[in-house]
Amino acid sequence: MLAQIRAFSNTIFAKGILFVLLLALVGFGVQGVSRMGNVKDTVVEAGSRSINSAKFRQFFDTYHKQIDQQQGQPVPSDALFKANIDGRLAEEVAVEESVAELLNREGVRPSDRLIAERVRNEGKRFLDPVTGRFDEKAYKAFLAQNGLTAEDFEGGLRDQLAQAHFGAGLGAGMSTPLVYSALTAAYAQENRSVRFFVVTPQTLGPPLKPTDAQLTAFMKEHAAQLIKPETRVITLARFSASQLAPTLNPDTADLQKRYAFEKDSLSKPELRTVEQLVLANGAQAADAARRIKAGEAPAAVAKALGVAAPLELANTPKSRISDPKVADAAFSLKAGESSGPIQGTLAWAVVKVISMTPGHEVSFDEVKDKLVAEARKALSADKALEMSKKFDDLHSGGTHLVDAANKVGAQVVQLPPITKDGHAGNGQQLQLPPKFLQQAFSMAKGAETEGVEEVAPGEYYAIRIEAINPEAPFTLEEIRAPLTRQVVQDDMLKRLQARGAELIARAKKGESLDALASASGAKVSEIKGLARADQNAAQALGQQFVGMVFASKTGDTVEAMLPNGLAVIRIDAAGAGDTAAIAQQAVAQRRNAAGAVNRELAEATRTAARALVKPHIDLKRARGAAGGDPDTVVTDASGGTAKATKPAA
Repeated sequence: MLAQIRAFSNTIFAKGILFVLLLALVGFGVQGVSRMGNVKDTVVEAGSRSINSAKFRQFFDTYHKQIDQQQGQPVPSDALFKANIDGRLAEEVAVEESVAELLNREGVRPSDRLIAERVRNEGKRFLDPVTGRFDEKAYKAFLAQNGLTAEDFEGGLRDQLAQAHFGAGLGAGMSTPLVYSALTAAYAQENRSVRFFVVTPQTLGPPLKPTDAQLTAFMKEHAAQLIKPETRVITLARFSASQLAPTLNPDTADLQKRYAFEKDSLSKPELRTVEQLVLANGAQAADAARRIKAGEAPAAVAKALGVAAPLELANTPKSRISDPKVADAAFSLKAGESSGPIQGTLAWAVVKVISMTPGHEVSFDEVKDKLVAEARKALSADKALEMSKKFDDLHSGGTHLVDAANKVGAQVVQLPPITKDGHAGNGQQLQLPPKFLQQAFSMAKGAETEGVEEVAPGEYYAIRIEAINPEAPFTLEEIRAPLTRQVVQDDMLKRLQARGAELIARAKKGESLDALASASGAKVSEIKGLARADQNAAQALGQQFVGMVFASKTGDTVEAMLPNGLAVIRIDAAGAGDTAAIAQQAVAQRRNAAGAVNRELAEATRTAARALVKPHIDLKRARGAAGGDPDTVVTDASGGTAKATKPAA
């Protein structure tokens, strides 16, 4: 597991996750955590900016979840600590904070007005669903739900805008020379003319028929790899709502109750598009109603009376019109009709119905299947819970796990021997929850779970460990077939390589490619103008073939493995490619070249910010904040330890 975590943490995918994570964290107030006072609890300090233990713990937990998803199973925190994930995360946070600090020092500071506009344009989550305007209450609720302050959130937006503006300034002030993309295009268009033939396994005689002695010798040579993992035989008692649901038949009266309760939400309400004028008094409302009925447009009437433009409620159900009196009037009219003066709850109003879309009230028969499925889900969840409780009572009272499960009607199965990652002996991956596997491989032989375990709503289990088969070498009979295939393949590969070496040696002595092909029972093929960037050729012949061709010079004879044998290749000529094609490709790829340069500039900015700001990282405090032992700080993948750097006073 540790090796996998270390390898994963060095992958592009992991670095991509970390980069996206840090960008997201900027939006949640990565900056300025210690600005509220002289906070001594500091994991990262970069100039005037700092990250305390609580904030760093949030970052670590978020990254931990990302790694769990990538690995497909929960990864213990200890494995992350051994791979120094917390230290690497602290370093990335330090770099991000250094960039923000440096930009602030250089005067790249978005104005308060720009921040306010950004908050209001952040998304629909802050908009009132009726008016479509910024809702201060929704904004404060969002902050509260995420444990943020307005300073946190708006500070994160400020950092984002500062970096975006700085990056835009760098890009706008630079034009990538065409020679950059021209060099790339020239490299891709370089070509070779080659002749080659393929030595196939069939020309080397019959395949090896390995003896038991040869197979045994191979096993000894690869003993470290030919080890059976530990397996366990497990008896499983399952209390499953999903398994019980199809066997249950809900009561008709219960279904009718569900229908009555859900009918409104399942039905499609009538929708209307309405224009509403808000007037100052009854007289003004009466005048507006008269003029609209006479044919004047509501907008024109509003302008003439000096009131606000009409509010358009597009495709709105009656329940979404806040004033009940206005709603009653709007839904009593036909399309094209307008109301008289309405004395609403808050103000006088006049409405005109522009269009209407009929609703639909669902019948019981239309939604019966849905109601049955919902009722079965609820009933089966209750029954599964009830069964698990009865089982628990029996089992805790001394009844054997299997007997207790049978008495309550639970499913009891004995799983085939399974590995720690959930594979059966035939290699099949069983769909077992990670929690189940972790628990099963932490118990002794003959042990039973003390009670039931819940893995999902309505899904419970109890297990007994029947047998433990420890890690051990495979016997010959257990792996004879795959072992034989491997030995035969290895032997054939050695024979092909030996034959290739012989042919290359003969070519160096002056023997022609045609003569070598004839001696091998093969025919010579020719490719003229094979381009380095020819993806079709790379797919058909393999990357090794193309790589060997372009790693050699004119007159060389080289070899390359193919899926169907070994190719002996003669490089007849080398060319620089078509000038017009190179020019066309250079122009087409200029934007890509600019993107590459901009990425290099961004990385250079991060490096410069790290060097100029000189952030301080308390690795021990980072380890402690993440939930580990501060005295076991890992500074590299080899497991070495070092003293943590203390933040400046």
